Amino acid sequence: MKVLGGLALPEREARMVGAFVKTYNHLQERIDETNALVDELYGKMLCAQLIQTAPGFGKFFAVQVAAWPRLRADFDRKCYYERMKRRKGANPAKVATARRSLMIIYRMLKENRPSVTSKR
Repeated sequence: MKVLGGLALPEREARMVGAFVKTYNHLQERIDETNALVDELYGKMLCAQLIQTAPGFGKFFAVQVAAWPRLRADFDRKCYYERMKRRKGANPAKVATARRSLMIIYRMLKENRPSVTSKR
């Protein structure tokens, strides 16, 4: 962004680039504040730390609720998805896999324990 601010542009374009750089810097500050808040809350919340022990889930759990990160991270989930896909089709298999993943997360939180993955 510093490079854009230092360009020799006509006045109109320079004002536009300046406005874009100002907007970018503002958004970057908000992103940094949000990341700091997430890190602070993560340190205080045991349930968030338990969720992160499940393969495929990180600090930004809400973004990663979909089944695909779990499929790549967990062999058992992938087998379950493939079995359901053969029986019901791709979309119902995604929903069933996501539901199963959320049930595992629910049990982890209810029992206050980290995820236990089988070693294959």
